Amino acid sequence: SRRRHTKFRNVTGVQTCALPISRVTRVPTDGGDVYLKQIDIPYSAEPALLPALGRWFPGKTPDVLAVDTSRRWILMEDAGTTLREALKAKFAPESLGRALARVAEIQRGCVGRVDELLKLGLADWRTERLPALYRQMVEAGDLPERAALLDFAPRVEKLSAALAACGVPETIEHCDFHDNNVLVRDGRMTVADWGDAVIAHPFLSQASCLISAERNHLLPDAEAPPIAAVYLEAWRDVAPMDRLERAASL
Repeated sequence: SRRRHTKFRNVTGVQTCALPISRVTRVPTDGGDVYLKQIDIPYSAEPALLPALGRWFPGKTPDVLAVDTSRRWILMEDAGTTLREALKAKFAPESLGRALARVAEIQRGCVGRVDELLKLGLADWRTERLPALYRQMVEAGDLPERAALLDFAPRVEKLSAALAACGVPETIEHCDFHDNNVLVRDGRMTVADWGDAVIAHPFLSQASCLISAERNHLLPDAEAPPIAAVYLEAWRDVAPMDRLERAASL
């Protein structure tokens, strides 16, 4: 591999994460640990996406050493420990705000790159397509609640139209953004694990982050609005704050 890693040590790597869709292995080298992510789902765009994000936003996503797109393998630098680990030791709401600001920087920077991202293989979940995607999902499933879910389709259409009317531009959406997918090392904060990323309404990231914080850190209700405000501040120039807050609530 390139840069400072010149030789792998003659030892077996340690698997740090094993899921039905991917595995991550820590591998020692003479220049420090590196991480190999092996993705098992054929439609994943992450091997093509992560190097692109690294070029567009240096230092804000894990540094990629090499990729094998045919096998969906990504070799990455050690980006540190998870923010969740740090917050479990000492909860600091301002760190969550900083993490949300970081993902907002990436989302804002990708607003004009939607066509490029679609070419990289990201799915198109833009708000105007949500009603049709919802019906497609429900009709494809063999669920006892299918009739009730189809009855809800007009509500999905109405909510989607209201969200689109708020005027927030659609861009890359992480789709699994929380403190366990934020890595911290030497004061640097990077957003990792872009395997679920799509083109969609960006405010889903704020919702998933706060829901996760409530579940994993018992985030008090009073602390959620200031954290959310840090994220919304990054979008203040695209719409009035009342419309941004409306979009966040939807």
